[in-house]
Amino acid sequence: PTVTPTSPPVDITLLEGITASFNEEEPLTAQDLFDKECGPPFDSKATYSKFEVVSKEGLNFSCSLPSWCGMPNFEPLDGKFWKVVWVLEGPCSDSRPSEISKNDESEDLVSSDNVPVDSLSNLDSQQSKEEFKNDESKEIECPEPWILDNDYEEGDLVEAQSQIYSCKPFPYNGWCGLEAYEPGLGSHWSMAWEAVGKCNGKTTGSPTKFPTSVPTIAAESHDHPKKEEESAKPFEPVKGETSAKEVFAILDQIKDRIDNEIFLYQGSEPSTVYRYQGFKSGLQVMFDSGVAGKFFYLGDDSSNGYLYGLVNIAAFLGQSMKETIQYDACDENSWDLVNSKYPLSNACGQLGQSYQDYHCSEEEKHMECPVDPNMSIKGVTHAKWYGAPGPLFCGPKSEYPFTGYWDYGYECNNPWADPPEYCTDYEGQRAGRYDNTEPVENSAGRTDVEGCCWWGRGVIQTTGICNFGKLNYFLGARAAEEGRPSRYPTIDFCKDPEIICSSKEFTELKWIAGMFYWVESLQSYNERGWNYFAELHRFVDGGMSDGGSFINAVSGIVNRGCHDPPCKTGEVDGMSERFGNFDKVLSLTLLPNKDEIEIPTKAEEFSVESPHGTPSEGHDIKPFEPVKGETSAKEVFAILDQIKDRIDNEIFLYQGSEPSTVYRYQGFKSGLQVMFDSGVAGKFFYLGDDSSNGYLYGLVNIAAFLGQSMKETIQYDACDENSWDLVNSKYPLSNACGQLGQSYQDYHCSEEEKHMECPVDPNMSIKGVTHAKWYGAPGPLFCGPKSEYPFTGYWDYGYECNNPWADPPEYCTDYEGQRAGRYDNTEPVENSAGRTDVEGCCWWGRGVIQTTGICNFGKLNYFLGARAAEEGRPSRYPTIDFCKDPEIICSSKEFTELKWIAGMFYWVESLQSYNERGWNYFAELHRFVDGGMSDGGSFINAVSGIVNRGCHDPPCGTGEVDGMSERAGNFEKVLSTFS
Repeated sequence: PTVTPTSPPVDITLLEGITASFNEEEPLTAQDLFDKECGPPFDSKATYSKFEVVSKEGLNFSCSLPSWCGMPNFEPLDGKFWKVVWVLEGPCSDSRPSEISKNDESEDLVSSDNVPVDSLSNLDSQQSKEEFKNDESKEIECPEPWILDNDYEEGDLVEAQSQIYSCKPFPYNGWCGLEAYEPGLGSHWSMAWEAVGKCNGKTTGSPTKFPTSVPTIAAESHDHPKKEEESAKPFEPVKGETSAKEVFAILDQIKDRIDNEIFLYQGSEPSTVYRYQGFKSGLQVMFDSGVAGKFFYLGDDSSNGYLYGLVNIAAFLGQSMKETIQYDACDENSWDLVNSKYPLSNACGQLGQSYQDYHCSEEEKHMECPVDPNMSIKGVTHAKWYGAPGPLFCGPKSEYPFTGYWDYGYECNNPWADPPEYCTDYEGQRAGRYDNTEPVENSAGRTDVEGCCWWGRGVIQTTGICNFGKLNYFLGARAAEEGRPSRYPTIDFCKDPEIICSSKEFTELKWIAGMFYWVESLQSYNERGWNYFAELHRFVDGGMSDGGSFINAVSGIVNRGCHDPPCKTGEVDGMSERFGNFDKVLSLTLLPNKDEIEIPTKAEEFSVESPHGTPSEGHDIKPFEPVKGETSAKEVFAILDQIKDRIDNEIFLYQGSEPSTVYRYQGFKSGLQVMFDSGVAGKFFYLGDDSSNGYLYGLVNIAAFLGQSMKETIQYDACDENSWDLVNSKYPLSNACGQLGQSYQDYHCSEEEKHMECPVDPNMSIKGVTHAKWYGAPGPLFCGPKSEYPFTGYWDYGYECNNPWADPPEYCTDYEGQRAGRYDNTEPVENSAGRTDVEGCCWWGRGVIQTTGICNFGKLNYFLGARAAEEGRPSRYPTIDFCKDPEIICSSKEFTELKWIAGMFYWVESLQSYNERGWNYFAELHRFVDGGMSDGGSFINAVSGIVNRGCHDPPCGTGEVDGMSERAGNFEKVLSTFS
């Protein structure tokens, strides 16, 4: 927002009473602005409080984010992300420059009021700060008021509470329009805005936050917004004793189903960590006692008030299933792979974090746990895949001068060795070992584990000295010691944070830790017109059908900190999986009559008449060649056409909420028609047989295919593989060659099919057409010869590319919709496999189930493309050479079905042909349908294992399935849409 500047030079009054004069013809002397002594030198080992000042190289800096100010990567001037947590206050002592021109952009200095000297020259394009004289005798017109959700750029000036604020530069400007950063009022406003001075002229008051209107809750009118101070306050939830009794009665009646259908490891096996009894006990504590006057909401005492409580529980469990239950984990797993190693110092923090530096706000700092350098703890849970890292641990430097890494490839079970060797690091271990032969750094550069006992624990991973301190302050030993009510007076969560996971007496603790977070962060959430309780009531009162709006907002808050992600922090991890979890819990708990629990089976929903009768227990269906049912296919296409709009608007969704721009019904239908009519090498996409209800087999086959596709690509709106493998905090451009240490150009066919492969052309040059969409996301993958790219660098996601004030102006041009980042080829950067070039690296994943490598693209060409035509075989696409242009799968506007056909080809080749160790795809599909389409997830979980891990009974030596419950949730969602 801008206003017209006035011409005469006037004074500007800054916050601390500093007055400076600006004139177009006169230079600005730094002495006029700064008269500061240097603060103490920055110390990387110190802990800093908010606004604490330090100095470095003759400049003063003040801390704006205490939790990170002393951490690696945030050191003033030198740390990669220092601007995120430090405010440059300007020169100090005798290092002050003698003269700074008003238009001199060579210096990046700021006044003690956080006014950038170089930003004063930007007033030609904003409002001249000459207008902002703090003179009560004058009426100085203020800039336009701050507007919620507006897009602000660096240097934009706004008014709030008769003060002028300037939006900070990248990356802070992304926050300038968010409620938590409202100038002067938001809880974190100083991270996004700099206070400039006062204004006394006419101005329009800050706009009212958008009010919430819910039938059961008083809210202000949308037509007549009130002043901010008159806005409807978030209501305090009523503690419904009657509704709570009804909720517990319902839960008790279905407790076995909760244990066997909700609390599942990898979506199929009952969890050993999370069981109903502990959940109920934790819920009872958090309802009866609560924390600091806050309790877990179980509804009010209106006629159907218990429904509010059940939906709150379903939302909580839906997130918990994604966060920990599906991994059967209480302790945080070691998952951050650094240079292809799992550092043991991951205990200190993963992805560059430092958990012992997770401080409370100044108001709550007294609740924190102290960091005891002599504390020594080892976790009790861990990941379970073959060779998975052992539990995290911490201990003093006297015990661990340094730590190494978990060697997941080590064969520890070797009874023939001399002496014999066995796997003893944890129960059930089959491979791997702790290797401390040399120090290995985690993402933040640490090699020790001293004071690193604050990793995540419990059902929603309670982490850091603040959160464990709060548990102790309100529920534990400290509460008892200081005379406050204490539920666990003998448990000191600060001296033994592992008690949350290790206690056999209080199994509810792992639940309480997560419920404490829920009460603190979700039930208290009230940002930019979105209030958790208001939206929960709106969801229930509206019939509990809102297309995912409520639960997707909840997922955003849990995973990204806001109700409307990406909120500048990235896409929600597993949005549709969380939605599916929520839906699954709802279908189990939210019943028409709370006194009569009868859940219809899928067979009832579909009115199934089993074509072949239900197989008797233990009766195996022999593998059979599928019949090509022409009649069933017509029925399937008729059903699909009737619900095509729902498919586009409820199934083919980006991030679970917005219709995909890449995957649409028409392309899907065209691809399905091709793969049914023509198929590949005599194989076709199965659409059922011509028995009375044979079309159901076809619909279930489609639902299984789409359920996997939603997880693999549709939710990301991606056709080309995204660059996602972060190596040493960088996205190498050579990720095009392969991610996680893979080499796609070396994905060969078997000896029998080797003649079908595409040749690797070193001169091929291709650039993808799709990419991730988060703020600063890497651009499309590309390949080219060494003559064009002797080496490649990385994608710099922190670069501010939109800079029209630069000389020459600079804009974001690497892809449409780009807001930040750039390709940086100034020096070579290795991918996980050590490559820096992109020669012959044109075989990244494409299409709905990411067809990858020279074998798969070769087969497409051999059966469907130009090679088939050249060699005299039938060809659906005789003019398309998938070997010379694999990108045609994503780029073709004429044949939009190609991105679908590529995935369906994989499905026909790998899924419909799967017959391993007694598990045959067609036999199990028929068994699932004939059994009423209710098998506790057995069928779809096996399918997910084949797609993601190559076997029907994972981990099968390759690891856990990525998003098992999300895939199951997708499958259920598609099936219910078909019904």
